Amino acid sequence: MNYNNIQLIKREFFAMRNGVIADALRKAGAPYSIIFGLTIPQLAEIAEAVGPSREIAETLHNNTTTRESLMLAPMIYPREEMDYDTAYQWLAGAQATEVVDIICHRLVRHLDFAPALADDLIKSPASMSRYAALRLYLNIISKYTDQALAAARSEVHRNESLTQSIARQIIDEAEFIKQ
Repeated sequence: MNYNNIQLIKREFFAMRNGVIADALRKAGAPYSIIFGLTIPQLAEIAEAVGPSREIAETLHNNTTTRESLMLAPMIYPREEMDYDTAYQWLAGAQATEVVDIICHRLVRHLDFAPALADDLIKSPASMSRYAALRLYLNIISKYTDQALAAARSEVHRNESLTQSIARQIIDEAEFIKQ
C-alpha cells in the first residue's frame, strides 16, 4: 500500500503515541480533540525524517484538531520561506502556549522580522498574542533587550495569568543582561 507524506506522519504519531501524556494533557484542558501525547524529542525525530517542506507544514498547521500536527508544522517549515504575515497568523491563531513556544523557538526567532513581529503582537488585545510576543522577545532578548524589557514591564501591569510568569522572566533576564 502506498501512503502519502501526511499519512506516513500520522502513522508515526500512532506508533509513538503515549496515552499517559495524552490523558494528562486532556485533563489539563488542552484544546485539541486529538492528542497523541508525543514529546518534543519524538516530534523532532519525525521532523528530521520528513525534512523541510512548506507544503507539508501548511497541511499540518491547517489540521487544528490535532496537537502533534500543530507542533510539528513549525519544525519542518523552511525558514527562508516563512513570511511575516504567515508567522503573524500562526502565532495570533495559536490556541495553546506549547504551540506558540514551538513556533517561536523552532522557527520565528531565526527570522529577520522577529522583533517587528513581537512589537506588533504585543499590541494585541488577545492574551495569547501578547504571550506570543513575550515568548518571541524571550528568544531574542540578547539582541533586543530594551524592546523586550519595555514590553514585559508594560505587560506585567495587566496582571494577566497567561502572561505574568513570562513577563517577569523577561524582566529578570533583561535586568541581568543590562548589569
